[in-house]
Amino acid sequence: VEAESSFNPRAVSTVGAMGLLQLMPGTAKDLGCTEPFNPDENLKAGTTYMAKIISELHLRGAIGFSEPDLYRMALVGYNCGMGYCFVAVREMNDASEPKTWAKFKEYLPKATVKGRTPRAHDAISYAEKILPPETPPNG
Repeated sequence: VEAESSFNPRAVSTVGAMGLLQLMPGTAKDLGCTEPFNPDENLKAGTTYMAKIISELHLRGAIGFSEPDLYRMALVGYNCGMGYCFVAVREMNDASEPKTWAKFKEYLPKATVKGRTPRAHDAISYAEKILPPETPPNG
């Protein structure tokens, strides 16, 4: 909520996302959120959407990733569109790449959906701001 709207239930982004979890109008409608500025409805729809992204990632081959990496990938999907995540995972699987956040970050910028590529840097930064990757202990 902090990253999306700075806790402002009336927030509207420059692309039209609304409320605490910055739901796009179509996404809100698909999730049954008729009042996206109502905090209860917005939070319910936003968390349902995150659960849907995680479930879809599993169904589309994101098996073997750590739980934190899977959550980071879901945050990327929430931020820039889950289709890009699905393409990146498919391409990683096709290339038999290790199931890591670092590898996912390499594949995401090249993921193409309907002739478009994601704002990968922004989406990755967003995910890592919310759920920073673990850093190895020093020495």
